[in-house]
Amino acid sequence: MLKDTMKTEAGKALSHGARSLYAALKGRYNSKLQNAVYLSIRVAHKELGSFSHIDNVGRWFRELQYYGFIVMESGPCLGVEGHGKAPHYRLTEEWYLGKSPTRDFLNWDGELFNEQKPPSYYKGKLYARKKQNPVPPVRYTCRSGKPKWPGKCTTRP
Repeated sequence: MLKDTMKTEAGKALSHGARSLYAALKGRYNSKLQNAVYLSIRVAHKELGSFSHIDNVGRWFRELQYYGFIVMESGPCLGVEGHGKAPHYRLTEEWYLGKSPTRDFLNWDGELFNEQKPPSYYKGKLYARKKQNPVPPVRYTCRSGKPKWPGKCTTRP
């Protein structure tokens, strides 16, 4: 990694995991071919070691894209034989197919990366919000007068 890259404001704002992931991506770059690098989330998780959770690795990819260190050239897809193909990323500080580096991280606006999850993400999780005062289910009565659960008998007005 270039020292000048990490001394930029965007480089200082990166999390430790994103820095480690960028080092893994940079190690896969071939300066002779000047092509895109590919690294799947699973392989990156194994390569970075046990200090990272697999969900965090995906977040670090998005963080590197946000700050302008990488640009996705082709997305993930299924191959011909049904095997998954990892996304291909262009490193913005390196030459790519004969074109000079764009260094997009120098144009960072100064707003920190903050990934907000939608409320639907937390449904079904252990840390999901629970209702404070749950409403009891609606009961229906049958002709016999005994209360039953819905679907067991017809309803009366």
